[in-house]
Amino acid sequence: MRILVLLLLLSISAFGQSEYAVVNLYRINAVCSSCAVAIKVNDEDVTNIQNRDKIELKFKRSKEIVITISGEKPKFLYQYTFQLEKGKVYYYNVKPRIPRAKGFKIVSLDDSLLEYEFTEHSFILD
Repeated sequence: MRILVLLLLLSISAFGQSEYAVVNLYRINAVCSSCAVAIKVNDEDVTNIQNRDKIELKFKRSKEIVITISGEKPKFLYQYTFQLEKGKVYYYNVKPRIPRAKGFKIVSLDDSLLEYEFTEHSFILD
């Protein structure tokens, strides 16, 4: 019986949230920058992020990824490259660059933006 309980606890911890590296991308409600921003991961289209969106990207493996964002003018791309670790959660804010005509950028956050209401979207990637 003890072995069964031990195996059950091990399986719960092995297949829980910690099996993913999670990247949260936020876009707060920004005046004068309401256009959709395209999100690509390793040069593959994933989704668009708009005002008041939260995109949760879950990765099954620890690896290096490249997130590319672009607004309405594709010549203004912003790329962010980093090494993911399983079990870690990363928080980023997608915000307009200054001057606004230069598109958008990704800014690292220490924690989630709980004070805002977001429309949430979740994707599991390899």
